[in-house]
Amino acid sequence: MASYQAVAPWYRLLEKSVFGGQLDEARRQGQALLTPARAPLHRLLVPGVGNGAGLQDLARGWKEVVVFDPSPGMLTRARKRLGDALSYLRLEELSTIEEPFDALLTCFVLDHFQPEEQQEAIGTWGERLRPGGWWVDVDFQPARRVAPGWSRWKARGLLALMLRFFQLTCGISAKRLHSPEDFFAQSGFTLETIWQSRDRFLRAHAWRLAPDA
Repeated sequence: MASYQAVAPWYRLLEKSVFGGQLDEARRQGQALLTPARAPLHRLLVPGVGNGAGLQDLARGWKEVVVFDPSPGMLTRARKRLGDALSYLRLEELSTIEEPFDALLTCFVLDHFQPEEQQEAIGTWGERLRPGGWWVDVDFQPARRVAPGWSRWKARGLLALMLRFFQLTCGISAKRLHSPEDFFAQSGFTLETIWQSRDRFLRAHAWRLAPDA
């Protein structure tokens, strides 16, 4: 399993130096996609919360928010940034929770997985949702979907550099960016809403699990 301990102290600085506030904006847009459906929703699960960047309003409007991350260093930084209103778990502690969640939020998590790992994660985490629950996934788009011209060339170079960097520093398995849409559909989800950045490099997808799943 990949470990983000090595980059935890300076991950935020690295992100800001490369992307400025673009990833934070994508995270905010992802959270906004849950807003119309929040009235009946109470419990939110956030796998791979990282250092909590861009998620400062996460607890607002939810009865309970549970976050987890494989890196203790990232969890420590997330707690400092997000406060004690959330429940912070180590990855192995997730199995102790039995009550289903109303929604999931993943931000720049599935892009680090090989296709078979994406499929497993979507199946495993999706089982934590109640029927009719929501999953908002925020991530990069493959370069072929980015606006043509300089934006596409830039996206292609950034994706190659990022994946290689995280392979070397954290041991991630992904060798290229794979879109997880097929795996969501196979797990009983329907794509309800899409947000994209102007250059289409960043996106947020709101998926809904079938009510009878």
